[in-house]
Amino acid sequence: MARATRTLADAGVEAPRHEAEILLGHLLGRSRAALWSHPEKSLPDGQHRRFLALCRRRAAGEPTAYLTGHREFWSLDLLVDPRVLIPRPETEHLVEAVLARQPKGIVRILDYGAGSGCIALALATEYPQAWIIALDMDGGALAVTGQNSSRHDLQGRVQRVQARSLDALAGENWLDVLVSNPPYIRAADLSALPATVRQHEPVQALSPGLRGLEVIDSLIQGGLRLLLDAGTLALEIDSPSAAGVRERLLTSDWADVAILPDLAGMPRVVVARRRRR
Repeated sequence: MARATRTLADAGVEAPRHEAEILLGHLLGRSRAALWSHPEKSLPDGQHRRFLALCRRRAAGEPTAYLTGHREFWSLDLLVDPRVLIPRPETEHLVEAVLARQPKGIVRILDYGAGSGCIALALATEYPQAWIIALDMDGGALAVTGQNSSRHDLQGRVQRVQARSLDALAGENWLDVLVSNPPYIRAADLSALPATVRQHEPVQALSPGLRGLEVIDSLIQGGLRLLLDAGTLALEIDSPSAAGVRERLLTSDWADVAILPDLAGMPRVVVARRRRR
């Protein structure tokens, strides 16, 4: 463990001992608590080599979640791999925003850019009578959504749709909730992201193009077509885009527009209701 921790520390990995324990627990199929209870146990040579190989990959920048294949979100253990973004705790604010605005009952929810399915599945656990569509442009991402739906016995409640835009969905004014963690990083800002993100997570899920607002604009317009009167729009945003997104909503057919902060006090979620006609 000392050698592994030193390898991670020398590479600048935060909390290197903690990360080493996660990787060792993954390799052995044991919890960190179990590791602590038997610190004297040594690894066979083969397992020791595999453990050090995992630590070297982590030191080289691969995210821990991709190395273990797991990430927790909304108390759900989700499978993740490089086809999908790694779910972040900040994205749980999206789930909270929907829960605060949408009463329980029979609701129709669309999660745009579903990725791992983290948002769709979290909402499925909170709205047991909901009908949920998980839409993503990437078939590989939707495969991960499907794995996680089956893993949590929610496959009958979450319908997967592969499409690039909301235009693929027929009909008008039939949704109760449109929720999304869309790509919103400007192309010019990708280089400023941590290497673990920039070099390993899917770029199409991070940046939509030059302005960073291309997908958000399409969701604002598409939401007006698909949402029922007083239907809820909830989008994850970043601080630089907050004012522009708010202005777009206020000058369009939206009401009750609010920007909600994350735990660090930074703008993280925008919510609005489709104005009643």
